[in-house]
Formats: sequence, structure tokens, C-alpha cells
Amino acid sequence: MIPRAIRIAPSALSLQPDRPQSGIWLLSLCDRPAILAPPGEGRTLAANATQSRNARPRRPAQENDRGEATLTRATLKVYVVGSSYQTVNLHRLTRDWDEATVTWNSFGANDGGAYDPTVLGAFTANFGASYASLDVTDPVLAWMNGEVDNFGFLLRQPLAGSPRTEMLSRERASNRPVLELTFVQNGQTQTAVIEPLADAQINEAEPATAFGRVDKLYAGWREAGEKVSLIRFDIEVLPPGDDDGQNEGDGEGCTHSIGYWWWHSGVGCGQAEDLVTPLIGNGIWLGAPHGPKSLGVGDARVASRVLGMRTFGHPLNGITRLYAQLLTAKLNIANGTDPAVVAQTIVEADAFLTLKGWPDWRSLTLMQRLRVLAWSARLAAYNWGLIGPGHCG
Repeated sequence: MIPRAIRIAPSALSLQPDRPQSGIWLLSLCDRPAILAPPGEGRTLAANATQSRNARPRRPAQENDRGEATLTRATLKVYVVGSSYQTVNLHRLTRDWDEATVTWNSFGANDGGAYDPTVLGAFTANFGASYASLDVTDPVLAWMNGEVDNFGFLLRQPLAGSPRTEMLSRERASNRPVLELTFVQNGQTQTAVIEPLADAQINEAEPATAFGRVDKLYAGWREAGEKVSLIRFDIEVLPPGDDDGQNEGDGEGCTHSIGYWWWHSGVGCGQAEDLVTPLIGNGIWLGAPHGPKSLGVGDARVASRVLGMRTFGHPLNGITRLYAQLLTAKLNIANGTDPAVVAQTIVEADAFLTLKGWPDWRSLTLMQRLRVLAWSARLAAYNWGLIGPGHCG
């Protein structure tokens, strides 16, 4: 499981040899993160992170010891395997895209609205079999401060007709693109390395074909068509105090958020007291019990993985988010909250999840996706106390 926030690990880290289908290394739950904030700000940076092997272990952050860190540098690294001796420019994307479906036609790379023409950085591909590095501190801080939307980066060669540069994508077994974050926490410099949430190449010569599953990224030309590459990392801003739910109160009859139940799953060193296991009892089902695609939550470890949204899909998968919000709602109900305002939503969501699991997200129709997002939003409103008995915070 990869934590939702970078709060770099005050405790021991272990990388597991197996990886979830999203292609992200599993991070030990002994990782109790420290909170990242841009200079002078109290905002948190949430990301899909693995900790540097050289990061010094620290004790878990406590409720009165948030261990806030200051981001000092962000570096994008792409592994070049085919040198072109051309300049590759980096731009900030301004349009949303989906790795599985994005094409030259759907993205509209030349219509003026797909990316910011300002060049964030550049490298000359006069080498091979090594990483090229680009300083992206400013755009990452802009994402953290909520100044711009995080749609990722565009890699493009400015010279028309220039030979293409070849780079490895996140689908490769090694040497994937990474975003390296350097920050200072309690006077010590530490590093977090994030693998992409999504990347894709798009090809002018095959404008209706999606290449999101290809294991290479390209920038430049081959024959008559241009190729450009898109890459995005899972970074979001969380409001102060909402980063992990550990500061939520323990009132009776009120609801808790996803983060609260994740933090109180008791899984791994550094986690709070296990409050989840007594509520699970003989199991909580997301979907009808023993349904063909229902997900059974039989213990706190599985609950922690569902709530972390990294094992059963990722946060851009609507069913993954529905799993997390539905489990949170069911834990709140098992803890004594009144379910009346979401009872019908739970019935409908369970019926859907009996027949559809997280791998089905991309094959859903638009109406099905909108329905999933609507259920998730209503359950989130319940869990945050916007509807129903109210939040415990």
C-alpha cells in the first residue's frame, strides 16, 4: 500500500517485491508520513510516494508533533534510451486526459488549449541509457498552493521534423520516469521518489490510436508524424488538519473520514490504536456477500488497503474511490451513526459492486461512471458530516 500523503516516513521502510497492478511499488505500513508544505504555507502535499532508501528513520508524528517539512526542490527524471541530439522541452499540461484512451485527436496537442507554451525546462538528448533531469519545483509548488490544476507535463521537441527522442514509460520493469522531491524536516534533508500515476505517448501519424500501454515515450518526428508524451504524478493539496484524520474527535453518533479509519486500522508500526477490527466483526462486504465481484473486508489489513486506495486500483479510478467511501460509511454505521440519509445509496452501491469491480472502471459507460461518482460523493458528504448526523472533528 502506498500512503495517500508524502509525510515521509518517520519509521522503518521496506519495499516489497510484488507490486499492485497500477505498477507502483508497495510501501511498508511502517511508514508514518511527515507533512510536506511549501515555504510559508500550512498545506499538505499528497502523493503516490516511495521513500528514499537513504532517508533516516524517524519516530511517528504525533497529534501535537506534525513534523511539517518544507519542499526545497522537485526534479522530474526521464530515462533516455534513444538519443536524437535534439532539444526536448517540458510544458505544463492544461487539459485533463486519461492514460487508457488519450489520442492525438482527443487531446488536441495543436489547438492551443492543451498545454502552456511556457517552457519549464529542457534537455538535449545527446546521450543514451541514462536519466535526464528537469527542475520542476515551481509547477509542483503551484499545484500544492492550488494555483493551477495538476494535469501533468508535456514532453515535446520544438524543432519540426527533428528525429525523435526515445524514453522509457511507467510500463517498463525498471528505469521508469520519477518525480524526486527534496525537503527539509526538523533540520534534516530527505527525499521522496514518486512514480507516475499515468503516462502516454500520442502520435500524429496514428491520430485515433491510444498508446497509453506502450512501454516507451517519444518526443519528435518519425516519417510524417510528430510524437509527444504526457506524464502525470498523483499530487493533490489537502487542507490543514484534513490530511490523515488523526485529529478527529471521538464523539458518539458522529461520522469519521477515510483518513481517520485508515489511521486507526492499527496496521503497521506507528499506526494508532486499532478501532477497525471490532467494527468489522465477521466481515464487511462492498457488494452483496459473496457476490461475483464483491470485495470482502475481513480484517483491518484489508480495510487499510481499501482506504489507502492503492491496492484495489488508484484514486483516479471511480470504483476505487467508491470502495473507500462505502467502507468508511459502513465503519461509521457500525460505530453507531445513523445511516438513514445514505441507506438507499448504500443499497444501490452494493448492488452495483456485486457485478462490477475496480478493473471494470475503464469499460463503464459514461452514465455508469457518473452514477458511481454520485454515490461516492454522497457517501463522502455523509462521512464528512455535510449530511446526516455530523462530523466528529
